[in-house]
Amino acid sequence: MGEFTDGSTVGFEILKKFQERIEKIYDLEKIVSSIKNKRKIFEQLCEEIVYYLERTYKERKEKIKSKNMHEKFSGKPSLLYSGISTMGLPICSKLHDLALVNGNGPEYFETTLSGRLATIWINSYLRAKSHVEEIQILLEDNKKQKQKYGFINFARIGIERLYTLEMFSLNKSREFFKKTRDYCDENFPCLRSEFVGELSPYVQLKTYLSKLKNK
Repeated sequence: MGEFTDGSTVGFEILKKFQERIEKIYDLEKIVSSIKNKRKIFEQLCEEIVYYLERTYKERKEKIKSKNMHEKFSGKPSLLYSGISTMGLPICSKLHDLALVNGNGPEYFETTLSGRLATIWINSYLRAKSHVEEIQILLEDNKKQKQKYGFINFARIGIERLYTLEMFSLNKSREFFKKTRDYCDENFPCLRSEFVGELSPYVQLKTYLSKLKNK
């Protein structure tokens, strides 16, 4: 379909259309068991959808081909949340944008978000034996009647890759995420040991996360 960079509106739309067509036939929560004995049929369906999308988006792809698929989402980059978890258990987190709270207490919202992101990561591993790396989501701005695109990134870090770095942002580059991942991996001794229930070794890591928005 093409090599799209992070922030490609065409890439996002193609992925969304692909998912919508799959969901017309399969329940995504049960898709693994649904195609267990029908893998060839499922693969053929995917090929037909890809063929359809290639024809549908051919003209738009050609228009941005000279730019090497560098069609970016509009809007100012903004970090909304960052956190560290281990095997589905949140350890430390920071809510960088209180606009997300929407009437709830910041502490409650931060705790809820950290728990859900950790759950998403561990469920993808337990159910599909895969490691989710990025989720792109469409955010509606009802006041300005505009659409925003958010990115939730995950990276395995630390000892035997038992820890997970999670970041939720608007238009932040993957390079920013990679630098954050590498810095955490190289500079915090607490990540070189397994989590044993004690949070005090992670205080410096939490402080670092709290300052990320200013970087």
